[in-house]
Amino acid sequence: MAVADDDVAPPTDFVDAGVRTFSDRGADRTRERAAVLNQLLLATVVFILAVIVALGPFGGEIALFFFGVVLVLVLTGATFLIPWNRLAPGWVAMIPALDMVAIILIQLSSPRSPLGLLWIFPVTWLSAGFGALGLYGAVAGIAAMLAILLPVGGQELKLRDASPAARAARGRRDELPHRTTH
Repeated sequence: MAVADDDVAPPTDFVDAGVRTFSDRGADRTRERAAVLNQLLLATVVFILAVIVALGPFGGEIALFFFGVVLVLVLTGATFLIPWNRLAPGWVAMIPALDMVAIILIQLSSPRSPLGLLWIFPVTWLSAGFGALGLYGAVAGIAAMLAILLPVGGQELKLRDASPAARAARGRRDELPHRTTH
């Protein structure tokens, strides 16, 4: 028995018609997309900085700089692999928080450079994703890291500047006797 085209029921939703909908694949992927795009933006800027540092002179601690760069790139890979929409929304804040650790390493590699401007990326991400709580949390986290680690970095710079190689680079002015008054 042949069925006429008029007797076939029309599809009841888009899935029956072969079109995938948001409900069909589980959820909207906005959080996942935002995580990937925010991290990819930071990784691109850090990669360009790494190429510039690799090709030119760098007055800071090169190992510390590249450790921070590698951390950003590893976090970028993790951002692509982790299914953010299956996790609670707060878990996505771990990536910019760890980015802040990488940025402090990059900044400590050359404290007098403008590398600290990289802070804008995790701060923007956290404040856009979590509102005022994200903004205040990011600022507090940055302040805490700087308060703890910058004095250590400053001491390392003083020790490095006191090395014989640093004195030789500055010239003979360090070798002149210092006058003391009694």
